[in-house]
Amino acid sequence: ILAVVAVNNQQLLCVLSQLEGLAQALWLNPPNMGARIITSILCNPALLGEWKQNLKEVVENIMLTKEKVKEKLRLLGTPGSWGHITEQSGTHGYLGLNCKGLGGWCPPFLTFGLYLSIKLH
Repeated sequence: ILAVVAVNNQQLLCVLSQLEGLAQALWLNPPNMGARIITSILCNPALLGEWKQNLKEVVENIMLTKEKVKEKLRLLGTPGSWGHITEQSGTHGYLGLNCKGLGGWCPPFLTFGLYLSIKLH
């Protein structure tokens, strides 16, 4: 949050105009440092190989975590089919648990189901 205090409305409008221009420049022209990093990785065979290996490890970790969640739900005897957990792609997944699946306990924010979010290191 940015708060601006001005002596009068005219000065406030001038500051607002400058801030709008600055915000527009930042949002419409993102920094190119990220593009430079990506270019250096993709153009260097050693770095590209390391990146591919890291990506493979991340994907394997996500898949393993989803398998563990699915197996834990099965071992707990949670009613339902949990194959959808491992069939979903990405770092987030819809678990499909509801108040009934939680043994009747239901937090106030739970209306549509729980989501699985896997933290990447």
